[in-house]
Amino acid sequence: MFTCQSCGARADDRLGACPRCLEFGSFVRTVAAPHSYLRDTAILTAADLWRRTTKYLELGELEEFFGRLPIDPCGVAIYGPPGAGKSTLMLRLADKLSREVGPVLYNALEEGTGSSVTDKLRRLEIRSPSLHIGCLAELPVVIEHASSLGARWLFFDSLTQSSFTAEDLARLMRETSLSLVYSLHATKAGLARGPTSLLHVADVVLRLEAGRFAIEKHRFAATKEGVFQC
Repeated sequence: MFTCQSCGARADDRLGACPRCLEFGSFVRTVAAPHSYLRDTAILTAADLWRRTTKYLELGELEEFFGRLPIDPCGVAIYGPPGAGKSTLMLRLADKLSREVGPVLYNALEEGTGSSVTDKLRRLEIRSPSLHIGCLAELPVVIEHASSLGARWLFFDSLTQSSFTAEDLARLMRETSLSLVYSLHATKAGLARGPTSLLHVADVVLRLEAGRFAIEKHRFAATKEGVFQC
């Protein structure tokens, strides 16, 4: 099965152009999950949930862009045009988490582990030994490495370069207790490239553009807009 990363249309064979959105070269192979990504959870009363204390991460200045994020597994989606600063902001967050929370796996699907990433790390003065960077295309391999590292946070930069689906992301968060941060390219119209379900599955959605940022969705804090310099 092949899926258009622009609009989510499916086809049995890889098509040169999507018949729905007319995007060229947007079809990638997708593999259906062998089982449901949902799992059973305890049944609690509203009173029980009311008394529960939710703990949040200490993000410092990065809370300006991400709001407050819970210690419990969550998903953060970042989208915007090339050069908007997605990778820079993600690396800053990955560095902060690796120093405050523990091992982080940063999957650099777009740039790999070449000179581009190296130059960014040097420019940002990021050298945390708990921040692990790779370029892993297969989901089982990603899970295996994250597990072996003891990582609690997993980054995908960018998800547009992969065949991972929203169901894959939801299954990851629910079955592995991993928190996810992933970036998406933007279309010429300024929308996130790919099926809308990739944003729906996220708890936080952050849009970056030239000199501006907007938290469009946040399940744990208020949405906001502001100025951004990468």
